[in-house]
Amino acid sequence: MKGMNIKDLEGLGYKECTKIDLVKNKKEALLVNIYGIIIMVVMAVFIPLLIMGGIIEFNLETTFPLSSIVLLISLILYIPLHEIVHGIVLKKYTDEKLSFGWKLVYAYCGSKEAVVDRKEYYAVALAPLLVFSVVFISLMVLNPSLSLVWYVMEIMNVSGSVGDIYVSIKLRKEKSRDILITDSGTDMSFWSR
Repeated sequence: MKGMNIKDLEGLGYKECTKIDLVKNKKEALLVNIYGIIIMVVMAVFIPLLIMGGIIEFNLETTFPLSSIVLLISLILYIPLHEIVHGIVLKKYTDEKLSFGWKLVYAYCGSKEAVVDRKEYYAVALAPLLVFSVVFISLMVLNPSLSLVWYVMEIMNVSGSVGDIYVSIKLRKEKSRDILITDSGTDMSFWSR
């Protein structure tokens, strides 16, 4: 919500109704990480089936050296690019300063001052998942010789977005229609009147 920041909330009658802190709340952080591991394992189970079905191409002699290099570079670039996508979308909705960083196992983009509404938060939270799913699935189709690499990157994309999905689901369960969200990167608060 351009023009509104966290300092405006209490003056408008908003009170914090839910707080999610994936650094301080160890139980919630563990739950999110378990979800991520489950998604990773379930998606990885399909690799042999996709190879046998001819959907993913894999030849140990010709594909392995190149795919290892491409995978390593992709993994290094993916995490900051994921956070940059969050930042691009968040900047569309706020004039507040954004911060990027790393806490424990979480890379993040957030703002201590920015306030967004429910629809804006869904866009910010889920944009990297959607953008990179399109990218990796397109690359699987366009470059079959590296399709295993792009599938592994899609596994990383989906499992790595589990925190964004988790918070979005929690937000979906909030009853108040007039809800606003603040997200500093590793902790999120829902505000309602």
